[in-house]
Amino acid sequence: MFSSYLYEAALIYGLVFTSVGFVLGMFYNNRKVFQVEDKVQRLKRTVRHLQRKVEPPAASRGVQRARSSAGLSSVR
Repeated sequence: MFSSYLYEAALIYGLVFTSVGFVLGMFYNNRKVFQVEDKVQRLKRTVRHLQRKVEPPAASRGVQRARSSAGLSSVR
């Protein structure tokens, strides 16, 4: 009788702790996914920013080509 009570109590505690752990794990994993998505968005923004710095706009490229075709490149 007492062993049956202990067995049922152990099953109930096991079920409760497993359920609580599962739910907390889902929330933790969901938070981690959002953190990773935020990092990806920040990295994309940084890459776009750096690409703009490295690649001059099309208008300034045309000006640079016009200068080099005018013979100013030999002045360097």
